Amino acid sequence: MNALRILDQGVLYRNPHPGHRAIIAYAPCVQPLSGKELICVFRYGQAMYSRDGMIHQLRSNDGGETWEHEGPIRDRFRDDSHYNYRGAQITMLHDGSLVMKVNRAEHSDPDHFYFNQETGGISHCQTLYLRSFDGGRTWSDPPQASLPPLPSGLEPAADGPAIVLEDGNWMQIFETWKSYDNAGPHLNKTFALFSSDAGKNWGDWVDVADGTAEDRSYSHGSFIRLSNGRLLGSLWTGNLAMTQFFDLHFVTSLDASGRTWSRPRASKIPGQTSGLVEMGAGRLVLVYSHRENTDQPGIKLIFSEDGGETWSQDPVVVWDAYGKEALGVPRTDRYPSSHDVIAYGAPQIIGLAANELMVSFWCTQSGDTHARYCRLRLEGD
Repeated sequence: MNALRILDQGVLYRNPHPGHRAIIAYAPCVQPLSGKELICVFRYGQAMYSRDGMIHQLRSNDGGETWEHEGPIRDRFRDDSHYNYRGAQITMLHDGSLVMKVNRAEHSDPDHFYFNQETGGISHCQTLYLRSFDGGRTWSDPPQASLPPLPSGLEPAADGPAIVLEDGNWMQIFETWKSYDNAGPHLNKTFALFSSDAGKNWGDWVDVADGTAEDRSYSHGSFIRLSNGRLLGSLWTGNLAMTQFFDLHFVTSLDASGRTWSRPRASKIPGQTSGLVEMGAGRLVLVYSHRENTDQPGIKLIFSEDGGETWSQDPVVVWDAYGKEALGVPRTDRYPSSHDVIAYGAPQIIGLAANELMVSFWCTQSGDTHARYCRLRLEGD
């Protein structure tokens, strides 16, 4: 029988001078390099969606016990316009080089909100892939991915890192959002795209989870490639209006190519954003944000010993958000303002050596929104 045990936890990055400037550290993503060396990328800015958002980087040379802030991944003055950066996640390729997926939106107008407060639509986003051949010490200029068009009124948003498949192709998960001025209903679906030229060009959209006919939205997917070559994803699930939310749903590819998928299946796990990692021998660990219908909100972990068919029933809490659920403004029942005041989330999880794991997430404590980590061990058989 397996069990999860917390080894240590602490801060990845928090504003060192809160009396002088407003900074939040949002959506951290940790990538092991070799031995004790890890890097972490996160969004650095005044607020969750603020126009000054840039991706910054941390490095640890002692297995995550201490972290050095290395600053922004690029000089904003090299850009051809003022961009709002977010959604950075890293993949290590077979040759040891790194590719970072980043989303960015043109945001020159200081009075323009990232989300349209009237329609709930999102600003037009670009998907970028930066490369590093020196452990993240330098990153290439970001070429914009060439994506196939979506139907009018929809915008693609890339979820998670690029996944390298058995055949060497890259797979990128996307979700659809309403375009900025689209006053129609939300149509959040999850798609996959595939590239055979390292992310420069992408083929046609492939359905992964489309719940339009059942009044279901599937978004914020976390996908991993399993040791058997197939792919597994967990999805934040709600109704199309995004006023009601349900348990996490799982989808599984029916082969190693990612072109065909099972129907989404309910998990009985009351999560929203989530992250998955495989630990070998059919063992999976899931980290998830728990916000809805609970007296114990927070970031929680559970594990499965049978490939995700069943899950442990006693979650390990790595962030207790009781009394720290919101940013101080009452939540509304209308998207996007219902999400603008969320005070924690976007958990990620990675496997380290010797059955160890590291979870990264963002949270808010005493008005300070910062990035944290928790290192755990999966013990047992």
